[in-house]
Amino acid sequence: MAPEILELYLTGGSGTAKQPYHVFFDGRQTIRNGVRLRYGHNQKNETVVQKSVPAGSTAQTLIAREARLGRRLQDAGARSYPSQLSRCVGADPDGPHPFTLMTCRGATLRELLENGQLPLSPAGVNQAVTDLLTGLAFLHTDRIVHTRIDLDSLRWDGTGLQICDFGHAVTEARTRSLPDLPAPWNPPRPARSTVAHPADDIYTAALAVFQLATGEALHTAQGEPETSEGMRARLALQDAVLQDLLRHWDRRSGRASDHAFADSPEHRPDARTMLLRWQPPAPPHPVPRPDVDLRETRAREDFTRLRMHQRAFVPPPLPDLPAQEGGPLRRGADNKFVVSTPLAYTMAAAFGIALVTLLLMLVV
Repeated sequence: MAPEILELYLTGGSGTAKQPYHVFFDGRQTIRNGVRLRYGHNQKNETVVQKSVPAGSTAQTLIAREARLGRRLQDAGARSYPSQLSRCVGADPDGPHPFTLMTCRGATLRELLENGQLPLSPAGVNQAVTDLLTGLAFLHTDRIVHTRIDLDSLRWDGTGLQICDFGHAVTEARTRSLPDLPAPWNPPRPARSTVAHPADDIYTAALAVFQLATGEALHTAQGEPETSEGMRARLALQDAVLQDLLRHWDRRSGRASDHAFADSPEHRPDARTMLLRWQPPAPPHPVPRPDVDLRETRAREDFTRLRMHQRAFVPPPLPDLPAQEGGPLRRGADNKFVVSTPLAYTMAAAFGIALVTLLLMLVV
């Protein structure tokens, strides 16, 4: 297959002129929201997607925004760009056919849902949730709000999850890109608020996590989009692992101190807090010590076993020996043996004392 040469501005490149870039397109393409998507791979064998729009169309602003954000993310993660985020290889936002070239992996969660591949396995859920929260934490640390976390912007390849589609991303506290996502992916906000907040991503990410873990549709029995109140009620029916991730229960007050499906953005946890809940800090000894742990376990078991035998031990009674007449032992009032001092022993002791006294007198 012959490569197609694209002329683009490389993200992170030192030059200001367009550079040739080889892409091996595999024939897969689709159109979504006015943007044409073509898939292939580059010379590093990375899967890439070219997103192109007609010049002058309203979607051209999405291409320009994604290109700008790609440069910003590249600068923020220059040393270690997170694999959980799609990376902008390059772009030509002002050409006759504006486009960006982005890395991507796997299929969208919507494709997995439509093909009956959700929920993921427990190991898959663990990895997908970790990747999702890691990617959001990176964005939010740089004060970037994605604003479009949904089943189309999240991709899964069987080993990891990736956040894509940054055409609607804005800086925190800036006006959101409109229109909003359809319900239920439109998070509750204060009345007449048009300001982007990281908690918007938390709400929609929680919806994605819920579907990843349960495979349930986000609609009521009547087919209506689920509300935030309905999601809180449905979460209360799930296992403790999912509940502990999406809400923190305060035992003193008997209520949730934060909730990913809260109506107010201020009452939702941030991505780093959720990541710590999902992936607690490593123990003091992260290196496994199976031999030491096994020996310690066996020693504790032996100690416990011996301790139980010790507590259960009852000393045998003293033997019922007959007392000899005039001997050193005799029975007392409580029928126990006591030391006896017969007359013969008393006289012998007195004679010995008198003899010693006489010798001392002679010496003096």
